[in-house]
Amino acid sequence: MTYNDAINSTSGSIADALEKLQSLESVTINIVGKDPESGERQRVEIPRYLFRGEGGTWGSTVSAMERVRRFSDPFFSKLEKEEYQEFFRKVEEITSKVDEEIQNWLNLPPMQSKGLLQHYEMPTDFIDFTSNLKTAVGFSVFGHKAWVKPQKVTIGVLDMQQAHNKSIVADFASLIDIARRPVRQEAYGFFSRSHVDLKARAARKELGISWHSAIATQKEAADYELKADLLDLRSDEACGYVDLVLRHVADKQGGWPKEVARFLSERVAAAPFVAKRVPNSDELEVKTIDEVGLPFDEKQYRLDREEEWSKQGDDQ
Repeated sequence: MTYNDAINSTSGSIADALEKLQSLESVTINIVGKDPESGERQRVEIPRYLFRGEGGTWGSTVSAMERVRRFSDPFFSKLEKEEYQEFFRKVEEITSKVDEEIQNWLNLPPMQSKGLLQHYEMPTDFIDFTSNLKTAVGFSVFGHKAWVKPQKVTIGVLDMQQAHNKSIVADFASLIDIARRPVRQEAYGFFSRSHVDLKARAARKELGISWHSAIATQKEAADYELKADLLDLRSDEACGYVDLVLRHVADKQGGWPKEVARFLSERVAAAPFVAKRVPNSDELEVKTIDEVGLPFDEKQYRLDREEEWSKQGDDQ
């Protein structure tokens, strides 16, 4: 499957693509879905269409874990071929353990926890979507400041009328108190047992997925770039929990092989909790970086946690 085979329409600009697609954003449908907390089936109103922005012409759209499973993640260029299978096995094992811990810590059902981990860049079998078309466009032009010429960007449209009973979709709206970034982005986590590549012909037909490309200039891309608050992690408690759980799992497992620690530290969102002493007390209060107002060097923090996570794992 090539990129052009999967494209349903091509526009000369982002504005033209939005004109074709924007009427879809307000359409809702009523479906029978499962409540993530009670497990009971109930009728709910959901957006009929979800959107996904991609900053390129990818011939396939698969999950982060599927890229690791296929040895196609760019990180594999840093490994020897004989290391591939063990690297995948270890990453899958760690992800499974972190997922289990997140379910326990945040009292989340399994599919919602996996969707949440995906949003914070843990490799899972979920794929990110949003109900906000302009947010999807913003992700498609992410990094536009480095462009030297107009770029082709891609918007995926998922029809939940077709897909809802053939897939699992995690809605983060109920996590507004802790998962602030995905709520701001109106984000959803999508998973299909039957289709791993959302550009494959069978997936497009059965799940009702269409793909639309547009040519974007750097000037036009600047008009659609994501606002800072949509990307902010420092006020996001869920990101802090993911970071804390990774540290906990690394400690319990005695550290990880160096390359695994590097892969996860480079990939997973970084915004740690800070322990702040309660005035006139021996108790510690956990706060986000934003709440405490401390300076945060993300690059150094990623290097430090890579070293911490691999400290005892080099001999494994």
